[in-house]
Amino acid sequence: MHLILSREQQSAGTKLWPVDFNEPGIRAITFSLVSVATALTISSLLVGLYSTTSGNDPLARLRRLLGRVPASKDDVRLLGVSMLLNGACQMLVLAFAAVNLLGIFSSGAYTGYAPADTVRTEADLRFALTIVMAVAALCLAAGAYVVGTRVNYLTRGPQSAEPGLPQT
Repeated sequence: MHLILSREQQSAGTKLWPVDFNEPGIRAITFSLVSVATALTISSLLVGLYSTTSGNDPLARLRRLLGRVPASKDDVRLLGVSMLLNGACQMLVLAFAAVNLLGIFSSGAYTGYAPADTVRTEADLRFALTIVMAVAALCLAAGAYVVGTRVNYLTRGPQSAEPGLPQT
């Protein structure tokens, strides 16, 4: 299937996908899912910011259930920085998803990236913006992983006699 429609096909109303993105229900569902994801991301950012600035873990009860807790206040702060970087990565992913969704909704259908002989400034700008945001999100995720590996944890709960042996 050819993924790029010519301008003649676009003006004639040829649809590439069976889903009509101009349908109000599709838009409402899409924007509500993006809104829920944004709220969860903002809460992740706020938890990371609180952990970084105060040195207290707001999720201490949940972490105790997992069996590992950060060893000191500095480790809680490092974990908070890791959560902040992860939250920023999630915000960038949501931002470039929103940019692409708004582009789809404004054009009425997904038209794909324009080939070099039919340069469209809006599609080119959206494509370049998506690439820059994706690379930045990958860098933030890598940074969050590196910072997260530096956190020292205390293991809670029963220990096996030898490491690597299952509990009996």
